[in-house]
Amino acid sequence: MPYVAESGQRSATAPTDTIEARRLFEENIDAIHKRDRARYLATYLHSPSLARNGPGGLELGYENWSARRDSTWPDTLIATNLRVLPIAPGIVCGRGRALGLRPGVR
Repeated sequence: MPYVAESGQRSATAPTDTIEARRLFEENIDAIHKRDRARYLATYLHSPSLARNGPGGLELGYENWSARRDSTWPDTLIATNLRVLPIAPGIVCGRGRALGLRPGVR
């Protein structure tokens, strides 16, 4: 079924955008499993408008992101419940759950 944008025009890009977003998510998780920082960081937008959500709430920006400097990796990462919703051509909204376990951290 073609994606219908707010303008009412059909777009064939929604399935492609959704597939690409899913591929990027899987690339991100694989980079974490392999502890490949360059590949991990390459899956994020290198921009002041990068939106990140965490324990402290929403934060913006790539330059001040602690993950760029942090050298720790979880021993185990379990990613589940990924949902990707096409919003407009070239734009998707995704969410998922990730549980990272580190030794000695509860």
